[in-house]
Amino acid sequence: MPRGAHPKPFDLLEQVPPELRGLLLPWAWDLGRLWALSLPTELIPLAPFEPLLALPYWRDREGRPFRVRPLDVLARPEQYPDHAKRMRDANLDLPIHLTEHGGRTIVLDGMHRIAQGTRVGRKVLPGRRVDGGSLSEILVGYADGVG
Repeated sequence: MPRGAHPKPFDLLEQVPPELRGLLLPWAWDLGRLWALSLPTELIPLAPFEPLLALPYWRDREGRPFRVRPLDVLARPEQYPDHAKRMRDANLDLPIHLTEHGGRTIVLDGMHRIAQGTRVGRKVLPGRRVDGGSLSEILVGYADGVG
């Protein structure tokens, strides 16, 4: 992020349900910049992320955020065809992206891969950890005095 810029708040922050607070970054970030980072890949155990499958990370068919839980898609894929397809099509060889914030591990990118990996019995997935320095490279900023 350029000098003098501040991270832009996550635009859906006020809609985040209580159970997801602290599990999403409070700032906007760019997926393209995330994937452009040159980070080492490691094998990440899935077990610690299984409780996240019970949380409403995803949008519903009408586009309303934080309405669909990965566990619901796993249990009734026919009711959630878009998410079920994203899970089926998920390339489990691509890394998930994680970061730390507020003492918690946050999944930046990869919930469909985590759900699919769990569904097919994977114990680990490739992953990349985004540290503080790299995190600042993906944040969407705005200049002082500009909202």
